[in-house]
Amino acid sequence: MRVIKPGVLMIGAGLLVGCGSEEGSQEAAIRLASVLVETIPAGSDQLVTTEYRRYAHFSGVDGASMISYHSPGADLLWGTADDTPGFHVECEYGAQTGEKPLDLEVEMALPMLFQSMDSSTTGSILLSILGGMPTPTLHGERYCVPGYKGQSSMDEKVYATGVDGRPSTVDDVLQVWLRWSRNDADGQKSTLNWLGLPASNPAATGPSPQTRFYYPATASGVFKYLISTDANTYYKYEYDAKGRIKSRQALTYQGEARSWPGEQGGDVAGNRLVFGYSGDEVNVCAENPSGVALSHRAMTLSGGLLQQRREYAKGPDDLMCTADDVIIRRENYHWRQ
Repeated sequence: MRVIKPGVLMIGAGLLVGCGSEEGSQEAAIRLASVLVETIPAGSDQLVTTEYRRYAHFSGVDGASMISYHSPGADLLWGTADDTPGFHVECEYGAQTGEKPLDLEVEMALPMLFQSMDSSTTGSILLSILGGMPTPTLHGERYCVPGYKGQSSMDEKVYATGVDGRPSTVDDVLQVWLRWSRNDADGQKSTLNWLGLPASNPAATGPSPQTRFYYPATASGVFKYLISTDANTYYKYEYDAKGRIKSRQALTYQGEARSWPGEQGGDVAGNRLVFGYSGDEVNVCAENPSGVALSHRAMTLSGGLLQQRREYAKGPDDLMCTADDVIIRRENYHWRQ
């Protein structure tokens, strides 16, 4: 009953976007200009535009800013001067390394400490602050990921618009600072995901949470692994003969954090992502350990650049990842020279 087949490009929209920028000339010439987001409002069955993201790139340096608009203004046209701004994001990148991460979708996810905090007062406050940020496992990327081109670090700073009602001005308030960075000094290919909160934020108590990942060496090119040192979790990636990812399997184990000896018999399989594509179309289906499809998203590429991302709900057959799935969210990406 499944309509997608294993086999895909690299994980995560951030790496999908980066795939179109392997050549230096193209990398310098083409940049993300805007993203138009469409969703289905409650009580409707039609997609309508609900957000417009406009990117500006800093001349001569690797960096960008993004302003999110949530209303088209009096002229009812998106991308015009009277659009109503919401929050904005500043993106900063480190020096070029030439080596991209294995999976930014996982490595740029919120630290594990903050993924089950809704039961606490400070946790609820933090979750409300993060409400304007897309969840990588749902929408596939952070705002700054489209500008990533193999740099050694990436900082994403999310600001609330200040009292003047205009974004990117001096009275804006920093809400969240998310950092991803490489650290190969210990002899391991590793990354660090760090979440910083301003001291004025009531949720910012104690040290900033961090999640560390590393890539163990493997003898086979068919499988790669991404290991979290802060939770007993790792991810197993299977590749096809063309070097494309076929699946990503989450696994957990009991006991103390261990050095990486490879998979062990007692490790417990979690949800799995299965990838499939045809031409420039990429499908991603999430399955539970029993193989039941849980969610479905898809992407369209052109010349290696992400053009559109879609999320689906079950169709009339009441099954996910089948031909009658219904689009419930669509993001349209626009690039410029």
